[in-house]
Order: sequence, then C-alpha cells, then structure tokens
Amino acid sequence: MISLELHKELIKKWKKVDKNVYQKISRRYRLKYFMNYVDLFKGKDVLELGINSAIYGYEISQVANSYIGLDHAEYCIKQAKVTQKYMENPNVKLMLGNVKDFIKLDQAGKAPKYNALFASFVLYHLTKKETNRLAKYVLPKCDVVIIQTRFRIRTPARLYNPHDFNKPKNVVKYLSREGFNCKVSWSSDKKYGIIIATREKNED
Repeated sequence: MISLELHKELIKKWKKVDKNVYQKISRRYRLKYFMNYVDLFKGKDVLELGINSAIYGYEISQVANSYIGLDHAEYCIKQAKVTQKYMENPNVKLMLGNVKDFIKLDQAGKAPKYNALFASFVLYHLTKKETNRLAKYVLPKCDVVIIQTRFRIRTPARLYNPHDFNKPKNVVKYLSREGFNCKVSWSSDKKYGIIIATREKNED
C-alpha cells in the first residue's frame, strides 16, 4: 500500500492542480480495505471509472498488466497525471471523458484493451442509459469486476441511481444478470462495502 509519506507528498502536488482533493489522508482506511482484493487484478488489463487522483490506480498498476483511468473531470485527470509519475507500470493510460465517450472509442477500436473493471463510489452516479451501456458493451469484456459502494443515497435526483446502487444487493443483481458470481464484503462500520464479481472459467 502507498506509504503515508508519499500520499502526503501527492496531496501537496494535487492541490497545486486544484484545491479540490478527494483522496485525502482521512480516506486511507478505504484504500486499506481495497488492498485485500487488489490481487484479483493481477495480470489483468484494468479499466477504472471515476479515478479522481488515481490513488487506487496507483495500487492497481502495481499488479495489473495495464491500467486505464477514466474520469469526466479535467482536474481529476490532471491530478492523476501527477500520480502517474510515481507508477512503475509503463502501461498506464488516463482518459478524459464519461462512459458514453469511452464506449464510442471502444466500439471504434480506438480504446485500449481491458478485461477487468473497477469503480469506487461511482456506479450510483451513472444515469440509466449509462448503466445500460455499461452492461451491454463493457461488462461482457470483463471477467473480474470490483465495485466499492456506500450504503446510503448520495444523489436525490431520480435521473441518477435508477437501480438503487447504494444497496449492494442491487449491484449484485445487476452484475449477476451479466453472468458474474458475486460476493459482498462489508466494512466493519457497515457504511460501505466491496462487491467482488468474477466469472467461472470454462474447463475443457
């Protein structure tokens, strides 16, 4: 796991890009929790949705074959590029855009390859169209999916969170329909958790 010293150094550099820093020291407990499952991405080509300053991407890149970080906020990509300088993996690509933008590139054969997906506190921010596109175009290419989610509603608008993805059971239903075997791992305070979704490998 990234050292506390490096994390503090990165925060100083992120603030020079934009004062809005999401991945603060106070949230390291979430990162520590995620580290129990990061090895599921070992040797994978991982796509992360909503990367913020790519602190999770830093950890994923340590074990993955390649890492793609997607975020719709320009300042997040700029902060992530700061983090990228500390990543030892040369196969890292950061992309500005949303799910729809990425899928358009993917369908045109212009997006980097991927076979695994990670999203931390992001899925319930997607519109119904975006979650449908995710299921139709992105999930079929993945054999490992890890979703980190809260257990409370963040966005009151009905446009967002159409599947009540703040409830892990609904994330499980969504992923199960796409052929994944799911397991929910709860945080000790029961405020958030991680859904681990994998596909069974066919045995000849």
